[in-house]
This record gives sequence, structure tokens and C-alpha cells, in this order.
Amino acid sequence: MPLNRAYIILSSILISIFANFLFDTSLLEFISFFLFSYFILDFIDSIGKTYEILHLPIIFAILQCLIMPIITYRLYNDDDLVIALRYDMSVDQDRYFSYMLPAVFMMIFGMKIPLYRGLNNNAQINTIINSLKLNLKSKSTLGIVFMCVGLSSGFLQAYVPGEFGYVMYLFNKLFYIGILYIFYSDNKNKKTFILSGLILLLIQTIATGIFGELVYTLMLGFILIILGNKISFIRKLILFLFGLIIIFLLQSIKAEYRKATWVSESASVNKSASFFSLLIDKIQNSTNILDKEEVFPLVVRINQGMIIGKVLNYVPQFVSFFNGETIFNSLAASFVPRFLWPDKPIAGGKLNMFQFTGLVIEGYSMNVSPFGEAYANFNVVGGVMYMFIYGLFFNIIYTFLIYKSRKIYSLILWFPALFINSIQIETDTLMTVNSLIKTLLFVALIYWVFKRFLRIQL
Repeated sequence: MPLNRAYIILSSILISIFANFLFDTSLLEFISFFLFSYFILDFIDSIGKTYEILHLPIIFAILQCLIMPIITYRLYNDDDLVIALRYDMSVDQDRYFSYMLPAVFMMIFGMKIPLYRGLNNNAQINTIINSLKLNLKSKSTLGIVFMCVGLSSGFLQAYVPGEFGYVMYLFNKLFYIGILYIFYSDNKNKKTFILSGLILLLIQTIATGIFGELVYTLMLGFILIILGNKISFIRKLILFLFGLIIIFLLQSIKAEYRKATWVSESASVNKSASFFSLLIDKIQNSTNILDKEEVFPLVVRINQGMIIGKVLNYVPQFVSFFNGETIFNSLAASFVPRFLWPDKPIAGGKLNMFQFTGLVIEGYSMNVSPFGEAYANFNVVGGVMYMFIYGLFFNIIYTFLIYKSRKIYSLILWFPALFINSIQIETDTLMTVNSLIKTLLFVALIYWVFKRFLRIQL
């Protein structure tokens, strides 16, 4: 039985009241729990009916920037060791939430404000999916070609320098797209190809130790392939909880796995053994999941608010506000190729962390998020307004692509590649916008080449 909006709101209020009963929450914390409950329930309800990609950055933002900071403030923030390791929130709770709650809310408003009525409803999505199946009925080899090209590009990526390495990275995304093409085709061996593809993805993930891309890709792919299927809310809730458990398990072993494998030249079979050994050990010791000390490393990895708090503490106390300089450079870098701008900003977070927090990051990845970048450039009010524009930008792109999918049916299959980096919160504007723009140009080029030279309408 589907939930309507009233049930979702009522359930979210009850969950927030329960959280208040357990933790005696403040008003700002109560609102944070309500937002988290509402968008989780609304996302689960939407599975199979609409392709709500922009629900994901909203859920991640609330979890990483509101819920995890609440846990940190209440359980860890006054611990001397936590403070010594600089894992504390750095600013008091009122100051943090007086910026972050309005900023998250305005990003949500920008992402969810309706730009085209009725565009992403159940009927429209079903029409796109049904038309897509008909369109791919006689093109069963397309997916195989994409998978082969993507797999080859993945191997070449490590050996190609500079910008060409990123081109190989984009071509590697054809592997995921190929799996989706095969899924919607009438290929008689589709199950074999899909299973083989998923196994190769797992092997690649274990070999590289980069779990995030696999998780985000499978998440975006799963809610795409399940479109048009009528599934009860309870079953979707069970699927969601199962996926959540998998994500938490991967997060809980990620640091230990990388420490054990990245510093050595072990063969992939040893990496596989190490991965599954850590995973099994974590499952067997799952009784400690509620232990305050055991769960602390997981909280630290998910808590993006820890870094944002350091930005709030550092700017303008030690450096002045940047007045849009880094935002402008990031946007310009998204459109200008490196051969025309050799010194353009590089994604990754090192520079942002040093500029906005004073911390020097070596040997691991960390970034300030669009929220931290917005504050460091525009202060509280300007940062909140920037997050509305930030959310609106992705809303416009998403709405445009859904609109185009009504005529170019296969375009919806490229959404996971297009939005894989844009749904993340722990990066920055350069990463999210730059990735989306470059991938859009790449997809447009692929469609043009196939139509112009191969006479194939994707």
C-alpha cells in the first residue's frame, strides 16, 4: 500500500517526537530529525514510481551535515582525545545549526521546487520506460559494445596521463551504461552479461579500495531498473534497510582495508581475502555496533559537519571571506579545458582544506563540501542563498534531462554516469559541477558520433 503525503508527514513527526523523548532534542535537532525522516520515507515511497535522483543528495546532506553532528555533539564533542585528534565540531552547537539548518533547507528548496508540472510522475516515467524497451528491442549488441569499451578504458586509465586519463575515466563509465542497455534489451543471455558485469565491478572495487563509486552507481542503477514495478512499501523499506546495512558495513571496514592493502603490493587475490576477512569479522562482531567507542570511526567518516565546523571556526578568524573567488574559479574550471588554463583548480580537496581550515591533508581524501565552501565565500546569509542556487542548478539540469528523455528514451540510462559525483556532499562545487558538465558533453558526443558516423540512434 503506497503512502500518501499526509502519512509520510505524520510518520516523520512521530519519529521526531520519539527522538525527542529519547534525547530531549532542541528545536533545531527536532527539525533535523523531521527532515531526515520525511525524505527517507518519501524516497522509499518513490522507488518504482519516479526517478527521484535529487532525493539522494538531500538525504546525504541531512545525514552527514545534521544528524551526524547531533550525535557528535551529544556523545563525543567534549572528549579530550576527540578534541586532541581534531574530530570535534570546533564551534558551539547554536552557531553550527544557525548556519547549517537554513543552508540545508535552502538547498532542498532549490532542488525540489517544481519547474515543470507533472514531468516526473508515475505515468510519464512508465511511458519513458516502455518506449525505451521497444527502442532497444533490436539493439541487444549495443550494451555488449559499451561494456567492452568501458572495460578496456578502465584498464588503460592508469597508464594515460593528465586530461586523457579523465577521458578514459569517462569511457570507463560506458561499462555501467552497457549493463543497463543489456537489462532493457531482449538479449537472450542478459542475465549472464549482467551478473558477469556486477562481478567485474566488485573485483575492480576490491582491487582499488574505492567503494564509494560502486555504492553510488549501484544505488542509482537500482532505482532505475526497478522503475515501473509495483512493490509494497514494506518490501521497499526492507530493501532500503538492507542496502543501508551494506553501506555501513563497507564504511566500517574501508579505512582498515585500505591501510592493509594500499601500503603493499599484494596481488588482488590477497586483497580479496583481506576484504572478505574484514567483512566477515565485522558481521560476526556486529553485537558491538551500539558501543560508543566501536561506532566512533564510522561517525567520523560520515560526519561532514566536523569539517564544516572547522571552516566556521577558521573563517574569518584567521583568513577573510573569499567573496566568491573559489566558486567563480570552480565554475570557470568546469568549462575551460586545461590546455587553455594550465593552472586551473584541481579537484580533490587539498587546496580547499588548507584555505578554509588551515589543515594540510596528506595521504587521505577530505574536502569541505559545498556548504563549507559557500560559507567561506559568502558568510552565513550569502552562503545560505548560494546553497539555494546550487540546488536549483541541479534541479534545472535534472528537469531538462527528464524532459529530453520523453523523446530520447535511452537518455535516462545515462543518469547514473551523469549524476554519480553530483549527488555527493563530501566534495565541493568544482567536483560536482565539473563532473556533471564534462559528462554531459561526453554523452552528447557519444550520441552525435553514433548518429553521424554509425547511423545508429541510441
